[in-house]
Amino acid sequence: MITIKDIYKAVNNVIESEYPTIPIVSKEVVEGADKPYYYVQILPTNLPNTSINYKEARYSVVITYFPEQANSIKDIEVFERLQLLFGHGIKIDNVFGIISNYDMDYIGQDDNILQCSFTLSYTEYFELSYEEQVADEVTINNSIIEE
Repeated sequence: MITIKDIYKAVNNVIESEYPTIPIVSKEVVEGADKPYYYVQILPTNLPNTSINYKEARYSVVITYFPEQANSIKDIEVFERLQLLFGHGIKIDNVFGIISNYDMDYIGQDDNILQCSFTLSYTEYFELSYEEQVADEVTINNSIIEE
């Protein structure tokens, strides 16, 4: 079964393959990190309890780019490059996640930090194994009790 950690790994691998010299930092390191760097968030947006062997999931993937210096042309290039890298989907373990709804925004006190986001959706089928004992025989009493 796919975990949020698996999604982080898949997303980070795509970014690292294109930008091997730019680190991806965790939440604990964001403050005071040397720029440039990426910060990735995976936010569940729809996780219905579909069935015991079937899971549909939708996440918002948010990639924030902290450059050495603010540069809107460079930001546009980074956003377009990320769109090309992720394309229409990403492989997460043995499941293909569909990517849609790319968005570009600016955050921070001066609105000069690039934030790219997209929706990641997938359907996963899996078989749960149970350790419990299964009955070999069942007896049903189907007599009618009259009052």
